[in-house]
Amino acid sequence: MSLSLPVKNLLKGFLMVVEIAHQNKRKSKTIAFCAANHFIRGEKMISSKHPDYDVLDPIIMELKIRARKLILSGVTYVEKTYQDMFAMDFSQIGFLDYANKLIVEMKSVAENVENL
Repeated sequence: MSLSLPVKNLLKGFLMVVEIAHQNKRKSKTIAFCAANHFIRGEKMISSKHPDYDVLDPIIMELKIRARKLILSGVTYVEKTYQDMFAMDFSQIGFLDYANKLIVEMKSVAENVENL
């Protein structure tokens, strides 16, 4: 199972796409458009200058957290993964939610590293 955030290069910018793939089965969802001057190529991420940055950044971070959890859980069904990735109300995501989830994830990683 692979989950990625590829981009499709357009003349005026990029479409940010979440792509889910496993054993030649693929499903993707476009989550945003980003003008070329609001896109950081190396990170495949929008810059803080994007007009919708405050809305999109927490959504993208939440999707990245969900993707990590799904990969670690060993889910192999593309459709189930797609449903789990997007079964959320994006309007309720805020910075504090993102920060709290990130802290929990970082503590978990730190504990795993200490146990090695």
